[in-house]
Amino acid sequence: MYRILTSPPAPLLQGEGSKKPNFSLLLPLLVGEGGWVGEVYSRSIAVKRSPKIKTRVEMKAMVSQIESSAPAEIFYPESDDQPMANNTEHFEIIVLIKGNLDLLFAGDPNVFVAGDLFWYPIEGNNKIKYAPDVMVAIGRPKGRRSSYKQWEEGNQPPQVVFEILSPVNTSVEMARKLLFYNQYGVEEYYIYNPENNELQVWLRGEYGLDSVDFGQKWVSPRLQINFDVSGEHWQLSYPDGQPFMTFGELMAQSQAAQQEAQAAQQRLQQAVPKLLSMGLSREQVADALGLTVEDVEAIAMNL
Repeated sequence: MYRILTSPPAPLLQGEGSKKPNFSLLLPLLVGEGGWVGEVYSRSIAVKRSPKIKTRVEMKAMVSQIESSAPAEIFYPESDDQPMANNTEHFEIIVLIKGNLDLLFAGDPNVFVAGDLFWYPIEGNNKIKYAPDVMVAIGRPKGRRSSYKQWEEGNQPPQVVFEILSPVNTSVEMARKLLFYNQYGVEEYYIYNPENNELQVWLRGEYGLDSVDFGQKWVSPRLQINFDVSGEHWQLSYPDGQPFMTFGELMAQSQAAQQEAQAAQQRLQQAVPKLLSMGLSREQVADALGLTVEDVEAIAMNL
C-alpha cells in the first residue's frame, strides 16, 4: 500500500521557500511507530506499508473474509411435519412390520430397523432425502438416530425398504421414490396396497431395481421372511413360518402361555399326592410325571 507525497510538508523543508527536503526531519516519518518506511525521490516521497505489518482495519477485513469464505454448517431436518400414517390401517401395518422385524433381529446388534426416518444419502445436500415407512440396514448398529446420514453409516444404504400405500399417495410420488431407491442402492423394495391386497416386489439386478413377478408367495432374500397374498389380506411370517403378530396378539399369546403354565402346575400339584396315596414311592412319582425327586418332595411338603 502506497501513499505518494508530491512535495514534503512545509516543516520538512530546509528554510523558507526551499523545495529541498530536510532528511533529518523525515526520519521519524520514515522509520517511526507503525513501521513506515520511505523512499525519497527528486521532489517527492513514496511511502509504503511494510508487508509484515497490518493495521487493525486490515486485520478485521482479513478475519471477515475468512469467516465469510468458511462453509456454513448444513442443517438436516428430522421431520417434514407430515404424519407418519394417513389412517389407522396404514399405521398398524407400519408398526406390524417394524415391531416384528425388531423381534426377528433382536439378537443381532448390527441390524438397524427404523420407521419413518429421514434417509440422507449425500453429505452436504439436505434436499435429497426420503423417509421410508420401514427400512432395514444390515451391518449397521442398533441405536437412536435423528436421521440416517449415509456418510456416517460407512456409506451403507438401507438394503430393504417397505412402503405402504394410502389414498394420499400419488403415482408421481411413488415414481420418484422408486427412482430414489434405485439410484441410492436399495436391494429389496416392497410396496403394499392394503386396499386391493396388492404387493409389488422390486429386486436389484445387474442394472438396478427390477420388478419381480412372484405369483402369490415370496421369500425375502435378505430377511428370509415370507410374504403371502393368497388370502383376503397379506400375511407376513418369520423364517420358521410363525406369523407376524400385532402387539395385542403377542400380549394375548403371552397371557395364554402363562395361564397354560399355571394350569399345568396345578395339575401336577393334584397328581403328586394322589399317586403317593396309592403307595408309589417318590422316585416312581417323579418318573411318572417327568419331575425330579426334589420337585415331588417340594410339592408334597406344600400340601
